Amino acid sequence: MPKLFLGCGRAQETRLQRARHPCGSVSRRIIAATGRMLEERPDLAKSFLKGLIRSYWFVRDMPKNYEYLWHLYKRLRLQSSDPEERQIRFSWRAPRDLEAMPFPIDGLATGFEDMLAEEEKFGEFNYDVPAIKDVCAQDLAVEAFKELKERKELERSISELMP
Repeated sequence: MPKLFLGCGRAQETRLQRARHPCGSVSRRIIAATGRMLEERPDLAKSFLKGLIRSYWFVRDMPKNYEYLWHLYKRLRLQSSDPEERQIRFSWRAPRDLEAMPFPIDGLATGFEDMLAEEEKFGEFNYDVPAIKDVCAQDLAVEAFKELKERKELERSISELMP
C-alpha cells in the first residue's frame, strides 16, 4: 500500500469535540500526499511543511500579529469571487481567540486514532480502515521542524513559542 503523509493539525474533530466546540475551534486540517510524491520530491513536501509550520508560528504570535491577520482575513473575504465567502463572519474577535486555536508548533498531526475509532463505532465506514501506522508518515514534518529549530535566525521565535 502506498504511504500517505498526514501532518499539520488534527484530522477531524470527533462528535464529542464538535459538541464541546460548536464554533469550530477544533482544527480540521490534513495535509496529504501520495507515496509517489513523497518518493520523487520529498524536498518539495518538506519545504511546504516548513512554510506551513512558520505560518502557524506567525498566527500564534499574539497580540503582535493580530491587526495584520485581521486585515488580511477581511481583505481576502471581501475580494473573493464567491459571494457566499464574502458573507462569512470572522470566527475570532480578539488575539486571545487566535492564541487558543490548535496550531501545532511542531506541525505534527494528532488525533487520527481517536477520530477513526469514533467513526468506526458510529458505523461511518463501509470499508476496512487500515491502521494509521500503515498509512501515516510524519517523518518529513519531524525533519522540517528539526531544520527550522536549527536555524539561528529563528531561535528567538522558537524560544517565545515553546513552553
